[in-house]
Amino acid sequence: MTNTFTTLRAPGLRRLAHGFLRHHASQAWLQGHHDKEWEILTPPRLELEPVPKRFRIHARQEARRLADAELFEFSTQATDTIVRIGARLRERLHPQTVLVHGPGVVDTASILPPSPQGFVFWQDPNGVGYEPNGAPLIACHWGHLGHDAYWLAWWCDTYTGIKLARAEDGGAVKNQIGTLAYFGPLFYAMQNLLSPRAATPKITGRPARDNRGLDGGLRGSADDPGEGDDDSVIALLYTTLATWQALTAPSPEIQLTHHAPCDATVAADRAASLTPRPVTLATTADEGEPPACTT
Repeated sequence: MTNTFTTLRAPGLRRLAHGFLRHHASQAWLQGHHDKEWEILTPPRLELEPVPKRFRIHARQEARRLADAELFEFSTQATDTIVRIGARLRERLHPQTVLVHGPGVVDTASILPPSPQGFVFWQDPNGVGYEPNGAPLIACHWGHLGHDAYWLAWWCDTYTGIKLARAEDGGAVKNQIGTLAYFGPLFYAMQNLLSPRAATPKITGRPARDNRGLDGGLRGSADDPGEGDDDSVIALLYTTLATWQALTAPSPEIQLTHHAPCDATVAADRAASLTPRPVTLATTADEGEPPACTT
């Protein structure tokens, strides 16, 4: 078998995302809110707070979720497999033509995440979906809010987002290096709440747009806005549920291996006020041996 792996990236990406949440997020969200250019969702319990305080509390809580998160990573082939499993799960539980639990509500089949707090990175550069501007969603973190409710946030590829923004502006020169330094390689793109009601989460996140040209429309993108918006968010949620299911239940399609962090990773995590974690790597049967150390 050919070894197709690169060094595991989940630990480093978690550190960078955590750094953005600790040092820049609340101000960036507040500026975006004032400019009417970037409006994020927050958990319902924060919605009555004044806007500046709401963003400060939310950034602190999100950083705490990442600080304690278990780490997971899916190889490119495993990501593609998960997208297809998610589509099958959705077809079985939530047919496109009939929303069995009413508009905006999905059946989770009682699937729960592999840990109360977690961070997953999907290695496929196409990600598992797209945010409204077209950048691929390549990571997600979650946290338990109590009573079986979970808060989820999906992160997209910042670099691709910059390129798309430049193309939209007719190639105008932007401070690409400064933007990457500020936001890091992951951009806090979409948020959602898994409702505790009968294990059926209501779709509340800002929708990604639908695209039938990639994987038969399994991932969704910004090419076909409009009618498919809610449908595309549902597809993203089912892919995330399929990710959780692969990490908690044996599957012939996905193999799991666990990799302890090396000394350099432990030191970097502790310096960033993070709990060092091993990485659970998901691969398919025909892939080569994974790396021995995380970064």
